[in-house]
Amino acid sequence: MMGYVIFINLVLAFSGSFKSFDLVYSMTGGGPAHYTEVIAVYV
Repeated sequence: MMGYVIFINLVLAFSGSFKSFDLVYSMTGGGPAHYTEVIAVYV
């Protein structure tokens, strides 16, 4: 039962990361020393 909950949480986390990618990247360009990169950059 916990497997489904963990899977849904991972899907929602990736989805949220893709939604915030354009805002963070356009404002900071990856930031100083790449501290503001989100999961979408690594994917």
